[in-house]
Amino acid sequence: MLFVAALALPVVAYADSPTHQVQAGETLYSIARQYGISPQALASANGMTTQSWVYVGQRLVIPSSSGSTATSDDAAVSVAQASPSGIYLVRAGDTLFSVSRKFGVSVGAIADANDIPPNGFLYSGTELKIPGVGTQPKASNSAPQNNSNPAPANASTQNNAGTSKTTTTYIVRAGDTLYGIAIQHNVTMAAIRVANNLPTPFVYTGQRLVIPNTFSSSTVESTPANNIPAPPAASAGISIKVENIPSYVQQQTLTCEEAAASMAVRGALSEAQIVAAMPRSDNPFDGIRGTTNFDLIGGLTHYGTYAQGLQKGLAKLGHQSTAYYGRTYVEFKASILENLKQGRPVVWWTTWHESYERPQVVQVSNGAQVSLTPYEHTVLIVAANDDGVTYHDPYDGSTRFTSWANHQRTSGYFNNMALVVY
Repeated sequence: MLFVAALALPVVAYADSPTHQVQAGETLYSIARQYGISPQALASANGMTTQSWVYVGQRLVIPSSSGSTATSDDAAVSVAQASPSGIYLVRAGDTLFSVSRKFGVSVGAIADANDIPPNGFLYSGTELKIPGVGTQPKASNSAPQNNSNPAPANASTQNNAGTSKTTTTYIVRAGDTLYGIAIQHNVTMAAIRVANNLPTPFVYTGQRLVIPNTFSSSTVESTPANNIPAPPAASAGISIKVENIPSYVQQQTLTCEEAAASMAVRGALSEAQIVAAMPRSDNPFDGIRGTTNFDLIGGLTHYGTYAQGLQKGLAKLGHQSTAYYGRTYVEFKASILENLKQGRPVVWWTTWHESYERPQVVQVSNGAQVSLTPYEHTVLIVAANDDGVTYHDPYDGSTRFTSWANHQRTSGYFNNMALVVY
């Protein structure tokens, strides 16, 4: 009788709730996202944990329908927690889909406002800018974008003691963050926010910012931001391009490494062939960590692989490769340039759109401590010049450019990691 009563509890608690029959390929997280609820709520309603497996044919109770009081209350709580300037603090279980439902804003709009992919993983405690919620930056600080001249424009304002004090007008470009802009101009984030009356640290593409307190003095300009050594140039006038490299779109959410390797061998191996040959391990140095087609990218449990792990799969398929790891950045950059000169593209470990992340150390099953970085991503460098590198991005098949400063910063997250395939 006690057993029967226990089985009845979920039915009584959620008698008016809909149910969902699990289909092939679905997970607790994907089902929760489909109904705009948190994985925790879905797991709790079915006597599970967020780490529980679901199986095909299983019927799950959905704790609240889209029009139920529970969902409306949840939305009211979330909106109440958004700041007047439209900043929402991510809570455990949140997804872009559930947040979009709460605020009535599309997933794409939130992703664009925060420079994350539409299927990006959200970390508890991070801040999301919700477009259309709260106050917007003043019109005087957000003049229309001048598409014909996206480069910064300088205007000298005064001269004291032989040093020209200037303000710089900078137009925000895709992928920029306030932190990165501050680093680039050797000023603090606070100084930029005060100069532009910014209510939040978020900036958006096309926004025009005044960069205060910059100097044309050569002594000031030659001092790198935060005393980080400027990325070295192997020689003046770098201009290298590897020809006839295809650009592919990765076929699964977490197979950027295999897609990049496929491009590197000019299609001689397909992404699917490399994925099939790859070993699996919770240590990315030994193989693929997690599920290759997980719903979200940017997490640490379902992650991908590192250069040494990718080497193992390529070796099974008869392709030799050289992994670069743990070198100084000077040596690392020189190796990349030398390989490009020899006509070899370089598989490079970075972050999605060179986003600013914080590596985290986790312990894997064999007891080793391994550094993992949120939004780990792998691309294929095909060209370089004095300003930076050009790469094929398997996330969407695009060709992108990033500066040497960004290259140095994100390479540091992975201890300067790259792979050259022969």
